[in-house]
Amino acid sequence: MLFLLGIPKTFYEDVKRAVAKALPGDFVAGLPFDGQGRPSISYFEDCFDTLVAFHNGRPQCFQKGLAVIALQFFGGGDFSSAAEAFFPFALFKAVDHKARLASTGKQMLRDKNELVRIVLAEAKRAVKLKNKVTTYLHSKANRTPLLLPIEHFGGDELRQMLAGASNGLQTADDPNILFETVERLFEAQHPFHKKKTATGFFVNANSVEFRSPGRDLHGVTHANSGDHNHLCFLNGSLRIGGQIKTGFHYDCCQKDGKPHGGTFIGCHAHPLRRQGKPHLNVYSNDYIR
Repeated sequence: MLFLLGIPKTFYEDVKRAVAKALPGDFVAGLPFDGQGRPSISYFEDCFDTLVAFHNGRPQCFQKGLAVIALQFFGGGDFSSAAEAFFPFALFKAVDHKARLASTGKQMLRDKNELVRIVLAEAKRAVKLKNKVTTYLHSKANRTPLLLPIEHFGGDELRQMLAGASNGLQTADDPNILFETVERLFEAQHPFHKKKTATGFFVNANSVEFRSPGRDLHGVTHANSGDHNHLCFLNGSLRIGGQIKTGFHYDCCQKDGKPHGGTFIGCHAHPLRRQGKPHLNVYSNDYIR
């Protein structure tokens, strides 16, 4: 799926229609923006609402991942730091149009055609890239550390690896090479362990084993009740632009064999008490069941 940001209402429908026509194998949605400077928090919250509502109507839209493309132009929105709002679930790219956009006359038509050109060029690249990220995450799910839950695993190394992967995707043509590089740096501190009698696992600084599920995929990304928000769903469905397999999780237990439990930060930054018997199921978005 492609999600378009920063395009004024005057141009939005024409640009979206042109991108959708050129990329018929993907879904295209977005949210127009007529402001100046950095968008407000409420704008991004509206983006998350729109994404989830679109998915609810078309559940297959995330099957090949999600790329977010933000347009920047003279006198328009500043999306230079907007990647943080979509981290770590989306592949994010800001594209620049250096001139001010006309609102009437022939120059408006020329500006529209130029917006279609630059947004479509980035959209074609983003589609190929997010598809490759999804393929990588699906094929390497039981081995890659890219799917580890950020809060539950803890430590700076995981955040640094994901930030390096996300930033690297801005210019990478082959995400496999990028991912193997950032994974190698992470695994210098947290090596992958493999035993003959079990699936492989990573171990965090608190000696908690994060065991890959193998083919035992089950559960959901968050409960249907309580105070979960749209980010709970998005972070449980996607990682750096690629789709996470439904039901993927880690069986977390203490390295010494004792039951794993305590007070943890869950998928919406709300402390909760959980006790494993002996392990806990922890999902990539930090949802625990």
